[in-house]
Amino acid sequence: MIRVVLAAGLILVAASQLVSFASADTRSKTLTGKRLALNLACPAEVEIQADEDLAGNIEVEAHADDQAALDALRYSEGETARIEHPEGCGLLDVLDHGLELTIHVPTGTPIEIAGSSAVRYEIGETRGPLKMSTSGATDVHAERLTALDLDSAGAVDIKIDRLDGPGVVALKGGGNFTISDGAIPSLHLDSRGAGDVRVEDGQIGVLDISLTGAGNAEIHALVQDANLEIIGLGNIEVEKVTGKINRKILGLGNIEIGS
Repeated sequence: MIRVVLAAGLILVAASQLVSFASADTRSKTLTGKRLALNLACPAEVEIQADEDLAGNIEVEAHADDQAALDALRYSEGETARIEHPEGCGLLDVLDHGLELTIHVPTGTPIEIAGSSAVRYEIGETRGPLKMSTSGATDVHAERLTALDLDSAGAVDIKIDRLDGPGVVALKGGGNFTISDGAIPSLHLDSRGAGDVRVEDGQIGVLDISLTGAGNAEIHALVQDANLEIIGLGNIEVEKVTGKINRKILGLGNIEIGS
């Protein structure tokens, strides 16, 4: 009897969720702030673009198929403009609520992202620093950044078109991480698991790589100094190092450095 009641309750909840999908909504806000902070616990698609005409303001447009997803968004402003979704999108998070955020920020705005849900981020040429800490399945494409601090505990697919500044990357789950180009004074890569890391072009001052598990790192940028470590079955390939090289392998890993 209890199971029947619970099943009926879930059906009613699902029905209410489906009814709310029929009333899609879009809401706009302008927030004051010199920084942007996002913390989303709800599956979403987020687009962040730079706007040179904005000064001290951040514009947000939120759309969802489910009004409850919009109602759960929290906004605050001040030195930092914050957009938060502190809870999931309802009792049935497996449903697609169609939450989309389009955000415009002044060029150079520092961006901080946190969250524990599956979110896709499209970040344009913001030309500012990005700090990101996630534990969900995250998909990120950023066109141009001046610094990167990434800590991920989930399956990720991250591509940075250009990084002109320092980078710190910690991958604690599987996934792909790519930097296409950049002038990078220092880059620290720490991958635990089966992550695949690539730097396709550019220059790196000091490169630190630590692979634990069965990860893979391919560095095609010109490197000045390199500290390379493998614990396990990992593989590191660096196309060219002009200065000092430190290598350490504990296990059956492989390190290759071109001339």
